[in-house]
Formats: sequence, structure tokens, C-alpha cells
Amino acid sequence: MYYYGPMSGPHDWGVGVLAFFLWIVVFIVIVAVLVKVFSGNHKMHYTTQVDEPFEIAKKRYAKGEITKDEFEQLKKDLK
Repeated sequence: MYYYGPMSGPHDWGVGVLAFFLWIVVFIVIVAVLVKVFSGNHKMHYTTQVDEPFEIAKKRYAKGEITKDEFEQLKKDLK
């Protein structure tokens, strides 16, 4: 009779199947993380757009960096 050792033999094939599916899950998680990392960086580079001067003025006014009078003057100057 052949001895396969502990946890090995013709009746223990389920352990191999479990290990196979575990590696598939590990592979899927690694691919998902890589896609997330690289797609996030990719979007950051290409979503940064040059705002038009009026949009910049609106954002500065909303943040409180400029007063209403300064915003109105910028709005007149930019038209």
C-alpha cells in the first residue's frame, strides 16, 4: 500500500481544490487593488483642468478670499 503522508491521499483532494480557489481569490484581490490604484492616479492627472478666470474668481469669492466688491470688479473686468 502507498503512503502519501498526512493530509495527502486520494480521499483528501478537497484540500487541493480549496487551495486552488484561495489562489484565485488572492489573484482577483491583487488585480482589483492594482486597477483601483492606477485608475485613481490616472483620473487625477486628467481631471485637473485649467479653470477659466471667472470660475477661479467665483471659487475665491466662495472661499472668502476676496470681497464682494473685488468679485464684482473682477466680473466686470473679465467680461
